[in-house]
Amino acid sequence: MAPLGFRVAQPTVVNTYDADVPLSWTALPGLAYRLYDGATVVGTYPGNAVTLRTRGAERHQYRLTAVNANGDESPPTAPVDVITPFLVAP
Repeated sequence: MAPLGFRVAQPTVVNTYDADVPLSWTALPGLAYRLYDGATVVGTYPGNAVTLRTRGAERHQYRLTAVNANGDESPPTAPVDVITPFLVAP
């Protein structure tokens, strides 16, 4: 079963180049969570949230899978589309 409650909060501008994108989901005991941006693995996380630093004005399509102790992955969640804000010129 795909992870539940996968969502993105509003990206926030960090500086003139970067924005932080907060992602969260409902975690279950004994599972880790693998995050994809398109077909690329971003990382595997033990908890229920991660904040990613991205360049401004970029588009990302994130999906999340649950990974058990044997390394087996669940089907992915529906995609979450994120477009980080244009950043203010210095």
